[in-house]
Amino acid sequence: MNAAKMRFILFNLARNAYRTAQYALKQINPNYSPKSGSLFIGGGGTNNAGYCKGVWQTHIEAYKRFASPITPLRVAEFGPGNTIGSGLCALLDGACEYYAFDAYSYSDNDGALALLDKLIKLCDYDKNRSDRIVRVLNGEKDEAIKINYVAPWENTATLPKADFIFSQAVLEHVDNLKKFYEAQAQILDRGGLCSHQIDFRSHGETFEWNGHWAISLNRWRKIRYIRPYSINREPLSTHLKLLKQNGFEILNIQTVADKKLISIDRRRLAPEFANLSDEDFTTSSALIVARKA
Repeated sequence: MNAAKMRFILFNLARNAYRTAQYALKQINPNYSPKSGSLFIGGGGTNNAGYCKGVWQTHIEAYKRFASPITPLRVAEFGPGNTIGSGLCALLDGACEYYAFDAYSYSDNDGALALLDKLIKLCDYDKNRSDRIVRVLNGEKDEAIKINYVAPWENTATLPKADFIFSQAVLEHVDNLKKFYEAQAQILDRGGLCSHQIDFRSHGETFEWNGHWAISLNRWRKIRYIRPYSINREPLSTHLKLLKQNGFEILNIQTVADKKLISIDRRRLAPEFANLSDEDFTTSSALIVARKA
C-alpha cells in the first residue's frame, strides 16, 4: 500500500467518525446545526471573490456564445452557497433579477456584503449599481434590482421565470434530478439557456476518482446515513437524458477525462453501474450548455 492511499484511509476514518458524531447530535437535538469545516462540507466555499468571478465568467461566456452578447436580465442559480457571490457578479454585470435556489438555507447577508466589497475592488464595476445592490442586500426596495433567496427550493409552489440558469459543482449533490430538470423547464422561457458544471468524481469517498461506482447499493446507503451532504452517483448520460426529456436542445458538452486520476478497473463496477458507457466511465467532469426548445 502506497503512502497516498494510507493517508486517504486514515483521513476517511477520521472524517467518518466526525460525521457519525454530528449525525448523532442531530438525532438527539433536531435544532442542532453542524459546523462547517474541512471534514464536514455544506454551503460554504463561496467567499472567495476571485473564485466567484471565475464561476460567473465560465457560465456567462457560455450564454454569450450560444444566446446573446448581452447579459441576461433574469438569472437563476442553483446551489449558490452562503454568499451568493456568483449571483452578485451577475447583478454587477447588468442582470436585474437574481434568484438563488438552495436545498438548505445557508444565506449569510454579512458575508454577501463583505464579498460584494471585494468584488467591487477586484473589478471595475459601476459605483452607482454596486451601491444599489448594497441597499437591496440591506433590505431596501429597488425597482431595478431584485434578489430572491429560496430554500428549500423543492417546496416552492410557484417558480419564477428566468432567461438563464447556471450551477457550479451542484447537480452531483441533487438526489431528485428528475424534479430538478422539471423545475428548470418551468423556470426557463422558450429559448432560455442553462449552463451546468458537474463533477462526477467520488468526492473523497473512495481513493479512486470513480470508485463510488464500485460500491454496492447497501453499502452506499450506510455511507449516506452518516453523510448529510453526499453525491447522487449519477453519470453524464443521466443528465443528458433528463435534459432531452424536458424539452432541452443540448448545444455543447465539454467533458474532462483526466488520465492523471487514479481509476478503478471496469470489472469492479457494482451491478447497478455494470453497463456504464465508456464515456460515462471516463468522464470526471462536464460543462453542459442547453437551450429550452
